[in-house]
Amino acid sequence: MSYYTVDPCDLSCYGSYVPPTLASTIIFAECFDRAFCDQLVQELDASQTSPSGVHDLEKGEKVDYSHRSSEFCFPSPETHKAVNDRINFVVNYHVERDLIGGLNGKTLVMCEGAQFLKYDATNSGHFNRHHDDGYFANGQFQHVAAMRKFTTCTYINDDYEGGEFSIDTVKDPHGNILHRKMPVGTTFLFPSDQRFPHQVHPVTKGRRYSIVVWFDIV
Repeated sequence: MSYYTVDPCDLSCYGSYVPPTLASTIIFAECFDRAFCDQLVQELDASQTSPSGVHDLEKGEKVDYSHRSSEFCFPSPETHKAVNDRINFVVNYHVERDLIGGLNGKTLVMCEGAQFLKYDATNSGHFNRHHDDGYFANGQFQHVAAMRKFTTCTYINDDYEGGEFSIDTVKDPHGNILHRKMPVGTTFLFPSDQRFPHQVHPVTKGRRYSIVVWFDIV
């Protein structure tokens, strides 16, 4: 399914900075085969975990299960590197081709290493509506992660229920919002700014695993 329209958004709070735009709005790309994904799920099932946090204006990073209920997983360094390298290759190929205006001699780089995330039905794993380069607090936009120009989410299993990903500002040709369960091995890429607020709906059965990586243009 193709999504290509985005609801209007006031970007004046960014000042003179203009968020980058993809020619195709968002990109779905094949990244990993199912065999690799199955092996990765097994490794993440056995790995150590810690609660995922959200940013707070006064307290910095904090855990807030009402807003975000998920866990970081920690695979081996070898697996982490292999995943980073593959996503980096796939994203650079597509963004350099589809970024409006091109990179103008600049380079697309990972600004944070891959985050391996588990959303578990036992605690209604979810992440409420947000966007990735900042948030609104006290009536003002807080640009707390300006280095995040592009967000990528990669999906490595589908044996769960619920857990759909949605961006309610992005519409398909029929006016339907982006709300779907992603195919295994797919990397989904979109700009990180406030035009693209997104969420993970509660997982109702099983465990949902995904990988999130952010990219900067330097």
